Amino acid sequence: MMQAAYSYRNAFHAVASIVQQQGLPGLMKGYWAANSVWFPWNMMYIASYEKSKTMLAHHLQAGIISLSNNICNDASICKLTST
Repeated sequence: MMQAAYSYRNAFHAVASIVQQQGLPGLMKGYWAANSVWFPWNMMYIASYEKSKTMLAHHLQAGIISLSNNICNDASICKLTST
């Protein structure tokens, strides 16, 4: 069986031990390494999310306009105004 490199009773004990042994900067150890791994994925996620939002809004707007044109084809009360 493998022995763990550290042994903490709970999260509070871990924070207290790290601050006591390494100081406050010890709490941030590994922060930038972890962020550098996730940064490219987050950028791609945000970019694709924003692009899909724009594309979906465009397609929904086009679908609503064509649907309303079909429903209100000859009705005088159905005037489609663009905003």
